[in-house]
Amino acid sequence: MSFNNITTVIGLIGEPFWQDNQERERQRLDERAKAREEERMANRELVQEGLAPRYHESSKAVLKSKELVTQFEKLKQKGSLDKYLKRKNKRLQARDRKRMEEVI
Repeated sequence: MSFNNITTVIGLIGEPFWQDNQERERQRLDERAKAREEERMANRELVQEGLAPRYHESSKAVLKSKELVTQFEKLKQKGSLDKYLKRKNKRLQARDRKRMEEVI
């Protein structure tokens, strides 16, 4: 079975695969926006109470670490955490091998 163009493939499997990726990205961005909004509201409440707002929680490093924690929790619930870690380790080893070849 050979495919001459992508419309043939899309016709066989239904929706194009990139629509799933776009939907996942939209959900991730919505979650980020929701988290930022919750932090803004918390800061507003602190200011109304006469306390200093906490802006350090919105730094990129803190947000990235929170996203990683939620990602690992989701993987753990699905039961695919081991598979993810094996693949990640394999990629890191390949990268290290490539860098070692460049050094030599």
